[in-house]
Amino acid sequence: MIPERIFIQTLIDRVLVDNIYMGLRCIATRNQDIGIGLVNRFITFRTQPISIRTPFTCRSTSWICRLCYGRSPTHGDLVELGEAVGIIVL
Repeated sequence: MIPERIFIQTLIDRVLVDNIYMGLRCIATRNQDIGIGLVNRFITFRTQPISIRTPFTCRSTSWICRLCYGRSPTHGDLVELGEAVGIIVL
């Protein structure tokens, strides 16, 4: 089991690959960015396994898409199309 601190750091500012369900109810949708409120829901409800987009899993053929890159450390929003992101430190 992953320590909670590492679990939170891994998920914050990433984007979901699939919908997340609690029973029949969808609590998070595909391509939704993950904030602290959503992470707290995951911890509280102990939902299904969570898949996130990362630069390592991006299927783009010529660059990393903005959903897989995640939030910009500069301004905290999803990176814009064409934004220079430099070297990715994971």
